[in-house]
Amino acid sequence: MLPDGTVDMSDMQSREIWSGVTYAVAATMMQEGLMDMAFHTASGVYEAAWSEQGLGYSFQTPEAWNTSGQYRSLSYMRPLAIWAMQWTLSRPKLHKQEMNFKVNEDSLLGHPHHAGFEKLARFLKLPEEESSKSYAQSLFDYACKKFGYS
Repeated sequence: MLPDGTVDMSDMQSREIWSGVTYAVAATMMQEGLMDMAFHTASGVYEAAWSEQGLGYSFQTPEAWNTSGQYRSLSYMRPLAIWAMQWTLSRPKLHKQEMNFKVNEDSLLGHPHHAGFEKLARFLKLPEEESSKSYAQSLFDYACKKFGYS
């Protein structure tokens, strides 16, 4: 958009709505604590692509569409970035203690070049946790907090 609120028509990319990138930006906003702005941003894609008044893409969300309703690449994968929003709402608990990077040489079964991979895999493994909130529960909790019911 231009500063005056009109659509920038200077090139193809500026005329398009990119749903996946929008969801990724919204997830980043959530991670930075900008929850209202994140949901407002993501709701624009929802309204255009999924709502009854929208364009009717539903489960065929395209890579991009423009103000004329033309679209590119139906069933594109980048809109799955909406799951980054879910991950942010139900972020797993990370390890608090120092990671032990000792590798048991016997477990490598004669493949010492796998030692680096095993160290990395141990570092990335998330701790066991009871359960995480569902997207619906997280959304409900957010709405209750927003409207003062909690």
